[in-house]
Amino acid sequence: MLHRKVTNIKFGEKNCDLRKQDTLTQDELAKYLGVSKRTIIGRERDARYPHNIETLEKMADIFHVLLHSRLRPHSR
Repeated sequence: MLHRKVTNIKFGEKNCDLRKQDTLTQDELAKYLGVSKRTIIGRERDARYPHNIETLEKMADIFHVLLHSRLRPHSR
């Protein structure tokens, strides 16, 4: 039987770090993305995730990162 190690990428932690590096508040980021502050809080706590690629693309543009780098644990 083949066992794979699953890497848990902390999506929320990465979002929070990027937001703070860009000195954005949760309210500002929510406004840019067209979502509620509650949605941003949920994403930063890994309780919620974007439901479509367009939202991920907007986030990548806001944070000035490539989309694939948002999914890696140690890149900006």
